Amino acid sequence: MKILNAGTRLLTNNEVLQHIEGLKEKYKHEKRDTSIPYSLRDMLKNVSEILTLDPQTGQRTRTPISNSQIAKLASILAKEPYKLLSTEIAGVINQVPRNTIDLGLIVEEAEERFSEELLEEMVGLVGKYLAEAPVVDVAPEVDVAPVAPMMPVAPVAPMLPVPK
Repeated sequence: MKILNAGTRLLTNNEVLQHIEGLKEKYKHEKRDTSIPYSLRDMLKNVSEILTLDPQTGQRTRTPISNSQIAKLASILAKEPYKLLSTEIAGVINQVPRNTIDLGLIVEEAEERFSEELLEEMVGLVGKYLAEAPVVDVAPEVDVAPVAPMMPVAPVAPMLPVPK
């Protein structure tokens, strides 16, 4: 195996999902999809399912967000007046904060570094560039039998210290 690029960088969930979808298409195109080891097939399926879940709602989304949208947002957030770190940008892209509280959990010292207006502006940019993908039907709901109310428990006498 030859290393094409020795540099390392942080990958977003979207990039990992695109790579996995590319691998699936490659195996399917080469008609090798039936010869993939079960462990690899399960891993690809599980990771793909996890990465298509919306981090806020837990609902499944259809497709990854386009790289151009992510690149635009990343370049805006890396410049003035925001100047977010690469790890913070990756966190914003992965978590897609919908309010300033969520953004404050991703960005270090957000309250000290930014005014409330700038935080609102960043949330607006995230909403603009990382608009939610249409939601796919999630697994059908299962009918659950109603649970009987629990029996009341008799009060327990307090434990007294044992005399020595």
